[in-house]
Amino acid sequence: MWGLTTIMRRTCKRRTTLSRWSLWGLSLLFFVGVQAPISAADDQEPAFKPAYRLGVFPYLPALTIDRLYGPLAESMSLQLDRLVRLRTKSTFENFADAIASESYDILFVHPFFFIDAVDNYGYEPLARLERPLNAVLVAASNSATKTLPHLQGQTIGLPPKLAAVSKLIKSALVEEGLRPGLDVGIRHFRNKASCLQATISGAVSACGVPAFILAEPDIVEHRSLQIIYEAPPVNHFAFAIHKRVPADERTLLQQLILSLGDGKVDGFGAKERFVLIHDKDYASVRETTTNLKTLAQR
Repeated sequence: MWGLTTIMRRTCKRRTTLSRWSLWGLSLLFFVGVQAPISAADDQEPAFKPAYRLGVFPYLPALTIDRLYGPLAESMSLQLDRLVRLRTKSTFENFADAIASESYDILFVHPFFFIDAVDNYGYEPLARLERPLNAVLVAASNSATKTLPHLQGQTIGLPPKLAAVSKLIKSALVEEGLRPGLDVGIRHFRNKASCLQATISGAVSACGVPAFILAEPDIVEHRSLQIIYEAPPVNHFAFAIHKRVPADERTLLQQLILSLGDGKVDGFGAKERFVLIHDKDYASVRETTTNLKTLAQR
């Protein structure tokens, strides 16, 4: 039998040995667990790239925008090896606020939003639709309203206030000597269908729409509409990109957009041709913006 003194001595020795191993182990754990990640962070790139946001202005219902532009966002993701998330807003006003806050990395917008983004905020041009944008006023085929002067004292329907068509038609009225909201009443609708229906029912004398929607199947025949005015064409919808996006990625996206017309990308753009933007392309849009601002200040 070992004596109590011998047991206590061996126990103390064992505890001392364990304490030394524990301290050594903790030191090793600290060195491996703390020092290694610091060294790795210095030598390696981040494991992921932050996603980009593609903002499409709300000229169509959100579900339609998702269907048309979702494939394009996926193509952009593949082109950049970086996730591109498709986004829109419920109203033109909210979308304008998002442009002003520069919350989107990539924009697809109508010409008035485009010049606002590149002239006043941190965006640069990428490409635009080759075909022009035409705004028209349509009336019921049995209406006595046939020209712009006939609209004096009447009310017309237009898309939301910040829509391109609204600005183009209001500018046309001013050119004709008619003051929007005074000589001609203005009623804004949230969508084109409700505006056209109001025209057919007689609630408004005419409706302003982009000419391209009249090419939709049976819209003219079934709704008995006639064009009473067509505004001078302007350059169409355009892509812009924020300056924070690196130059090499801007180039890759521009190449993708310019290739849309070859049919290799599904969704919107598969049958559309895009071209490079030159500053003079939107001179008339800038002039219209200036004229409308002058009118608003009177």
